[in-house]
Amino acid sequence: MHNAKERGLRASRAAARRKAALEGGVAVKPKPFKVLVAIHRPKFRTRMLRALSMFHWEVRSLLNKEDPIGILNQHETNILVLSDDFGRNRELGFFKAAQRFRPQGVYIIGVFDAEEDAKAAFELYDMALYTPWKSLHATEVLAELYQHIKGEPPVIRNDVLHEELEEQ
Repeated sequence: MHNAKERGLRASRAAARRKAALEGGVAVKPKPFKVLVAIHRPKFRTRMLRALSMFHWEVRSLLNKEDPIGILNQHETNILVLSDDFGRNRELGFFKAAQRFRPQGVYIIGVFDAEEDAKAAFELYDMALYTPWKSLHATEVLAELYQHIKGEPPVIRNDVLHEELEEQ
């Protein structure tokens, strides 16, 4: 009985906080900008994660056995970074399945082996990277897409920027 009473009290306090937030009494924390990375090759996945480390975004990198479409169903995501050879992807199946999330505001960055592959699937993504690409290219693409979505340039993490300058 004690646990049920405690849960009830927590639920009522949470409801009161939500009500106060709706009435303007409490500042609501903005939603984090979320990126889902589904890249098969470790070399390319590492480049993308290095590019994403420049920003204060919430990033989730999937393993090859995880399903990016299932994750999109469960969690709100702003950008999906998807390689053409991820997991059990056949004939760009994940790209085609992700199209239903585009009206909800999900933008897709395609990672391809060759420029010809990217051109063949141009209607399935918003921006593309194809070899040879570096993390700097990915950073530029991500910043451009963020600016398109939010209407302002992304904030770059100072600690990462200082590390980059010290290495040079």
